[in-house]
Amino acid sequence: MKATASECRDKALTQSSGQIVALPTAPPARVITRGAFHTALSQFATIIAGEKRSAFWRSAPGNERRWVENPERTAQNLLFVFLRAKFGDQALVLEEIAAGAGRLDQLVVCEGGFRAVLELKMLGSPGYSLTYALAGEEQILHYMDSRGVRVGFLVVFDGREAHGTGIQAVTVAGGNTIFTVFVDVRSTWKKRARSGTADG
Repeated sequence: MKATASECRDKALTQSSGQIVALPTAPPARVITRGAFHTALSQFATIIAGEKRSAFWRSAPGNERRWVENPERTAQNLLFVFLRAKFGDQALVLEEIAAGAGRLDQLVVCEGGFRAVLELKMLGSPGYSLTYALAGEEQILHYMDSRGVRVGFLVVFDGREAHGTGIQAVTVAGGNTIFTVFVDVRSTWKKRARSGTADG
């Protein structure tokens, strides 16, 4: 057996001109920072607004649009798939985790140690008021305390005709930070009249 191994070694060295070629190594793991995660959520909001907002709506009598059944589950599924595709094995996305007096929507644990609590809320009629959506901040604070996490994201799927935009940071006592991300999921789009034109 030793002779066979030596013969194989000699053949390999002869075929490679006597040089031992190193096998390729895996690229170093990408560390996900809070900034990178923040940017990813902005990209998610842009993709949903541009390509997937119709997933949240169904037709109703009288040419009316209504939320699909359980739109927050739809939102959670879309965000889960996006985060897995974006970060792969560098981010573990846990869903419906028991935390204190409730269950948090998503807990993300990233390569490099960054962790975040995500709470998803719908906003817009029928059925989802601004008070309901913003109550997500209190939920996040509770979940953050329960899980020892210092960063949270309130992701609001905004179906109001006059919707909020952008990302707003809210810093709260104890060193916790909550970022609110608005995702435009309006069922209809109405062009605003421009001043100084024939229609304005």
